[in-house]
Amino acid sequence: ALVGESGAGKSTFVDLIARLRECDSGKIFFDDKPIDEYSLASIRKEVSFVSQDAEILNDTVRNNLLFSTPESTEEEMFKALEQSQAKEFVLSLPNGIDTVLGERGSKLSGGERQRLSMARALLKNASILILDEPTSAIDTKTEKDIQLNINSLRDKKQTTIIVIAHRLSTIQSADQIIVLDKGSLIECGTHAELVKKEAWYGDMVKNQFTR
Repeated sequence: ALVGESGAGKSTFVDLIARLRECDSGKIFFDDKPIDEYSLASIRKEVSFVSQDAEILNDTVRNNLLFSTPESTEEEMFKALEQSQAKEFVLSLPNGIDTVLGERGSKLSGGERQRLSMARALLKNASILILDEPTSAIDTKTEKDIQLNINSLRDKKQTTIIVIAHRLSTIQSADQIIVLDKGSLIECGTHAELVKKEAWYGDMVKNQFTR
């Protein structure tokens, strides 16, 4: 998980992983191999991204899901919808999975757009899943259900999951929490370790959990 104030460098960090930006110093390695030894196409193929402002096409739910994985089956699509807690609302749409969603998904709420974007990312089954505030517009119960499914995906140990979060309740189970400030790493550890340190992360936990 990546945390820090706005402008700390969290989005830059994930942009570097997907090679949306290039390093001007230092090196990034995937499995001990420098990032520039991989083709751009191979990196993009293995990175899936869910942003806070979910991009939804003016097309059907089905075609939104199939955008990057056109070979996916109906069963795979509904499994991804279930994992992202989107299945129920998709089935309630006038034409179900074949409902046209309007410009930028105007027929959906913010939370529904985020869940559909999450389903599309999960369907891709990429090696690296980047989640940028993926539950900011979602109620607490749905967020917890999604978190359980994300943890289940993590437990299979086939996907590296990177979460950018301001809501610290979403990242307590992360293997490593990295705290950034003005482009520098200032803390790193598990939730329990960082709380004990009583530095930036510990102060944020106190602020968020004692309101």
